[in-house]
Amino acid sequence: MLPHNRRDSQTGSQPRVRPESIRVSGNTGALGVHAEPNNHTSIVRTNMIDDTPPVTGPLHGLRVIDWTMWQFGPVSTMMLADMGAEVIKIESLDGDHGRHFESIRGRRAELDGDLSAYFEGMNRQKLGMALNLKTQRGVEIMQGLVKRSDVLVQNFRKGVAERLGLSYDDLVKHNPKLIYASASGYGPEGPDANKPAFALTAEARSGALWWFGPDDDTPHELDIADQIAGMMLSYGVLGPIVYRERFGVGQKVDVSHLGSMIWARGMQNGISFLKDFEVPRFDRKAPGQVLWNYYRCGDGEWLAFSMGQGDRYWPVFCQAIDRPDLATDPRFTNMTARFDNRRDPGPGVRQPSSRLLGAEARGRGRSDLGARAAQPGPARRSTGDGQRLRDRVRPPRDRSVEVSADPGELQRNAVVHSKDGARPRREHRADSNRPPGLHMG
Repeated sequence: MLPHNRRDSQTGSQPRVRPESIRVSGNTGALGVHAEPNNHTSIVRTNMIDDTPPVTGPLHGLRVIDWTMWQFGPVSTMMLADMGAEVIKIESLDGDHGRHFESIRGRRAELDGDLSAYFEGMNRQKLGMALNLKTQRGVEIMQGLVKRSDVLVQNFRKGVAERLGLSYDDLVKHNPKLIYASASGYGPEGPDANKPAFALTAEARSGALWWFGPDDDTPHELDIADQIAGMMLSYGVLGPIVYRERFGVGQKVDVSHLGSMIWARGMQNGISFLKDFEVPRFDRKAPGQVLWNYYRCGDGEWLAFSMGQGDRYWPVFCQAIDRPDLATDPRFTNMTARFDNRRDPGPGVRQPSSRLLGAEARGRGRSDLGARAAQPGPARRSTGDGQRLRDRVRPPRDRSVEVSADPGELQRNAVVHSKDGARPRREHRADSNRPPGLHMG
């Protein structure tokens, strides 16, 4: 259950305490749910009293019930929390399965204190409650929360919420203005509506595994379906929030893994539908546009170029690699010529355009070539780009910013809506017995 947030008269902050009986309270007043720990509820405790003030933002004052697990749903509610909403995470008495995520690609994903980096990374800013929703009392407590909340997000397979009496039709009776967001693998209709799905199956069925690589290559996993779908789900909640403010009516929102991944390739799919052909896979060794590609440089590092206006930037690139002669070479002077020569440049031509550029790139260091060419982007690992993760997460040395009790710390808010520099709130962890560990291949 949620620790009761009481305002400290001396500091004005709201430290989170560890009571023996719990009353849920929110940003604007007591929620009015009171329950003793028993077979339908479990106290959520923190390892410390956290006096971090809540992050304020455009959704401040909005209460969200997060009845989700794994990644798709938790990411969406975390995004709402980052924008200032109060998010109450509802878990079973055993906890979200993501708490027991132990390894990824054979590497350990556990933190000190028997915590999961997977879980902690997508449940910041949230309060928590453990409920046994298989009991009538547990369902009643959930209904009490819904009466005093604005949004409920759930990502259970079709039929689960209905069986428990927690479907949209059930809960809207308790709160006509409720925004009920449902996340699923394949949507609420069709022959596969009640089938479970994870990110990889959504990527497979959407065609995403075939986005990259030569035509005769195998499929390639992207690892983005959960994040893409999570963004779509949070986006899907924002529209009904505005609608409710204008017209006083709640709505049901449905977002699927499959639909989100089809949308993610919207440009290519749009071209395919309008022109009636399949957009080819991106083949690095034979790209359709040699200046929209990535090449290995002489120092062993990779550099990506995103010069979509190839004819405009071709002379600039030729100067950058000290080959001004290529700018006027008829085999490479325009996009069509470079495309025609990307594989087999014909008799008398030493090498195709993509291989030629690769050879020129290998003769230079990444920093040198990147400084001279237009629109470069170092092809780094996600934790190696100073403009990305390393700029936002620091090793634990300066405890000035705290996120989910992670070993790393955020340097800035996830969304730049707050001007007051308020720190993200820690996630409240539930006490539970850990089932066997889960691993991602």
